Amino acid sequence: MFRKQFLLTSKDIAVFNDFIKIKIGSYFLYYHKDLPFSSSKHNDKEAYLLGSLYSWETPTLSDAEI
Repeated sequence: MFRKQFLLTSKDIAVFNDFIKIKIGSYFLYYHKDLPFSSSKHNDKEAYLLGSLYSWETPTLSDAEI
């Protein structure tokens, strides 16, 4: 695997160099440390963002603010 890539799988595999692993339900998410990653939780709902969000109306907003 290469920089800024990710893998979502139902199998727990050996962690690649420079990749971060998190468990999401019955899945495993592996993503490169240079890939922007955000997560948010509200009550029993969770959202995950791989990459970045941009607001054309307010470009100074962060991913979390959008």
